[in-house]
Amino acid sequence: MAAEGFFSVISVHRADLEDSGFDASKLSDSQMRKVASMMGEFYSERGDFWLDLKLAAERLGVTRLEERVGLESEPDEWPKQKVI
Repeated sequence: MAAEGFFSVISVHRADLEDSGFDASKLSDSQMRKVASMMGEFYSERGDFWLDLKLAAERLGVTRLEERVGLESEPDEWPKQKVI
């Protein structure tokens, strides 16, 4: 189960490893979780994660923060952030 606020991006299956030429038949679930974790790290480190996230958000029409807070205005006109 994912932590609150997190959503799955991709999954990996033993068959994916086998399709890539690796014998995954003896890998434990723990080892598979490590493979998935490492893939997530590689994905975000390579930079494609952030580009893909931006493209997905743009295609869905997600409002950009600049649009929401009005960055086209002067900085002294920007909404003040509430400090909690």
